[in-house]
Amino acid sequence: MKSKFLLVLVAVTLTMTLFSCQKPSSKSTFTAVNEAGTAQVVASDENGFIKTNEKSSMIEYITGADGAIKKDDSGKDVTKITNFPSYIKHGNTVECYQFKLTLPDTWEMQKSQSIKLTHKETKAEITFTVRTNETAEKLLKEVEDLYADWDAGFTKETVQLSFGQAIKLESTKIKPNAKTSFYVFAHNGNAFLIRTTVYDAMSKNVDCLEVINSVKFRSTAK
Repeated sequence: MKSKFLLVLVAVTLTMTLFSCQKPSSKSTFTAVNEAGTAQVVASDENGFIKTNEKSSMIEYITGADGAIKKDDSGKDVTKITNFPSYIKHGNTVECYQFKLTLPDTWEMQKSQSIKLTHKETKAEITFTVRTNETAEKLLKEVEDLYADWDAGFTKETVQLSFGQAIKLESTKIKPNAKTSFYVFAHNGNAFLIRTTVYDAMSKNVDCLEVINSVKFRSTAK
């Protein structure tokens, strides 16, 4: 009886070992999809952001045909260094190098070279733009100059967001029957522009700030 129990135990152990070989070696490893629609296996760091090296490049894990991460001769995971995509999505998280945000079920991604979201019901839009090594003042002036000939009639105020203050420009003349807002701010030496468009008839059914205030910044992003 004892020998049978040992045989069963050995068989279970071997099965579990073989099964584990088909899984990524790190519990923090997962598959994400970049802006081109390409799946990439990556890992999260201690702060919950996708792992990068000291040069801000993304660390991608190489998998075989069975989906398991390949190993080198010493048993270590095989990885390669790639440029961080314009954005990459995993689960309900959308991430670029500088920040990540939570995408509610009521919003969807649009195929774009930047993070652009559309509200499924109201068709409201949120677009995120990052200008590296630029000041918020310069970016703000660029927006104001761009619409100078539109007679946009901007209102201008300082608003508090979850991650800090931003200058908010708002106009009802840029798009018919809609309110267009621009949030401009700086973080970690970069300038950020968040543009929202909300249609008047559906304004009570959408909350753009829910998405904007979900933004979390990578502390080392430059």
